[in-house]
Amino acid sequence: MEILESGNHSYLSHKVKEKDGHKGFWLGETPCKFTAIQVDFDTLKTGWGYYDGQYNYLWDDVVGSKSPKPSEEHKRAFYLWVMVDGIDDKPLLWNRFTYGEFESLKIMLKLGWNEWQKDKSKEKIN
Repeated sequence: MEILESGNHSYLSHKVKEKDGHKGFWLGETPCKFTAIQVDFDTLKTGWGYYDGQYNYLWDDVVGSKSPKPSEEHKRAFYLWVMVDGIDDKPLLWNRFTYGEFESLKIMLKLGWNEWQKDKSKEKIN
């Protein structure tokens, strides 16, 4: 997880509690606002994660398949590279295991998943 420790602010998160007068998306320690997000479905992983001084993840064999919960400490987790408008011109990692973010991600994915699957099947035909 070098990207989390590098301080290059390439790590996206969402906070529902106000921090420094801002709740919403953060890029590292900096609040950020954007109107559009593009996700790279090819990078999506789902699974379980917990923190014990370091980040620990166990990924599902199939995205969204919900493998058995390894322990009480584990929470549902995801890993996904995204691009957001107005924030850098490079991909950002959105890798979390908080309930609210996981639920928000599921809602967002419903909006684009079917179209992505259609596009993938077109690629296989060509």
